[in-house]
Amino acid sequence: MTLFITGGLAPKAMERQLRREAEPLVVLEHDTLLERGRYPQVGEWLTLSDLAGFRDIEALRAQVALMFSEYLRQRPELGDQPGDSELRKAFVRGAFLEGCFTRVYHMRLRELLWARHRFDRLVVAPGSGVNFAFWRAVAAEEGMEIIVLEPEWKGRGLRRKIERWLCKRAQKKARSSIQPSLQPSIFEGAPDDTGLPLAVCASRRVAPLLAQEKEPCGFRVIQAGMKDLDPPDPAFEAAERERFSTWWRRWKTEVLPASCAPDAKPCLAPLRDLFERMGEEETAGTYPRVSALRARARAWLESRAPAAVIADMQMNEDEAVWSLAAAQAGIPVIAYSYDCLALPDITHSPDILLMDGVRGRSRTLRAGYPAERMIDVRCHRIPAAPPRTAAEIDAAFTARRPLVLSADTMAVINDPQEGLRGYRLLVEAARRLPEMDFVVKFHPLRTPKSEERSFLGMDENEIQVKTRFIRALRPPRNFRLAPPEASMQDWLEKASVLVNTISLTGQEAFHFGIPVVFLCRLDADFITFPDMEKWMTPLLAENADRLVDALRRLATDADFRHAQARQQHHYQDQCFWPAGTSLAAGIRQAARLAAELGPFPR
Repeated sequence: MTLFITGGLAPKAMERQLRREAEPLVVLEHDTLLERGRYPQVGEWLTLSDLAGFRDIEALRAQVALMFSEYLRQRPELGDQPGDSELRKAFVRGAFLEGCFTRVYHMRLRELLWARHRFDRLVVAPGSGVNFAFWRAVAAEEGMEIIVLEPEWKGRGLRRKIERWLCKRAQKKARSSIQPSLQPSIFEGAPDDTGLPLAVCASRRVAPLLAQEKEPCGFRVIQAGMKDLDPPDPAFEAAERERFSTWWRRWKTEVLPASCAPDAKPCLAPLRDLFERMGEEETAGTYPRVSALRARARAWLESRAPAAVIADMQMNEDEAVWSLAAAQAGIPVIAYSYDCLALPDITHSPDILLMDGVRGRSRTLRAGYPAERMIDVRCHRIPAAPPRTAAEIDAAFTARRPLVLSADTMAVINDPQEGLRGYRLLVEAARRLPEMDFVVKFHPLRTPKSEERSFLGMDENEIQVKTRFIRALRPPRNFRLAPPEASMQDWLEKASVLVNTISLTGQEAFHFGIPVVFLCRLDADFITFPDMEKWMTPLLAENADRLVDALRRLATDADFRHAQARQQHHYQDQCFWPAGTSLAAGIRQAARLAAELGPFPR
């Protein structure tokens, strides 16, 4: 029996291979949604969500985090010096995390699949979350024939090049029209006679937010970046390379074998080769370089003696050396979460965390970051523009053709078909509601897809997969696509309704009073809409009939759409973004708290 794992990144090869396959055949679909009637030889069709749901994925992520913590934690007995564990945590590469997670995830899928059938042959196509290395290892272990279809990478076409150029030109024009603040909160060369203690802002993300604050943060703030540091000292970097190599040799011979024993908790055996590759690469390159940069940053900070360093929680970025250096120098680190979580076992931890609302709060607490070191501040994602008035909400439906905007997302690992099913519903709704306009706004491009990352990421190839699928549906004239480079804020200003799955754009629509229709039911622990059903009755449309009914009612029933907007505001104001504390006030409070609690116990 053959297991055929589909993926959207090799459409031509996958189609040819699938057509020539004979019975018995089981298909596991990743980011495809094939017309099942065209393939009568398929005995069983499965999707990832058939095998593992949201809770299963969360449990597997926790398992991977526990395994990573074994590698990341401080081990003085192996030669770790103070701050080495934090350095390793700050520079974990996303490719390794994703590779480890998809390996563990596919182990679970294999277990569930093999409980159903006994396979003797594999065909694997590239798609979001497909781990080629894992399936090759399974084939070798069981002596199975395996066919691996290589991705059909395709460059950006002329149409996409024009789209990108037009979007960049519009963004450049918009930026040039923004007047700079006449009294910025952050500036270089701050005078010493202000009477305020000095703070260093070492985050290019937080700096513009702080510059927009209309109240003082209690510090005389200067900004620092990597340009302020001299190149790493070659002799020091060479010595650190030897030190980290020695640490790695000891970890590999003294820790890894015991951690791979069957009774070890956690057992690292399933990921042994990945940890070995990570250790070899990082101790030879990343850690010595970062350590040398940290030494430069520490010298820079000690020469200026700031009372605090203001940072963010981004991982694997050179800016993190300022936080690492401040911790070594005994300078309090105040970090704004900026969409990232503080997970003490696997991320570097600030002394005080400025948390941007409820998003991720419960996960951060469950991971062990102390509540007494956390301050809720107003999130940077809350739009500056005010909510719509009741008249403006009505005008969006009555003054012109209502615009139904869909916020697209990256493929979700436990259900990468979710977006494809949403496109089907939207195209069908557009056919049945010709008096409305429909726009799918693609998610901005992010990390490139690669075999090392199990083809996760958001790049031009995913746009091509999605565009190809949508065009095959033959959408009507009132349906169009907005490129990833387009401004979501510009589209929200025009939207009457937002159709959403998991995108945080839904929260921005809540703020404006734009009614939101969800195409899927969200788990109470989902990070972008936690506990939503405890605070409001969301509009759910899990099929085309319900979507059309919801859109028609919003367009024709003013009381209904106003009631929906009120519910959304209630959830957002009372649950999701309850903090009224400004970033500046949060920093003032954090400084007092840091003095009271002392350094984070790293």
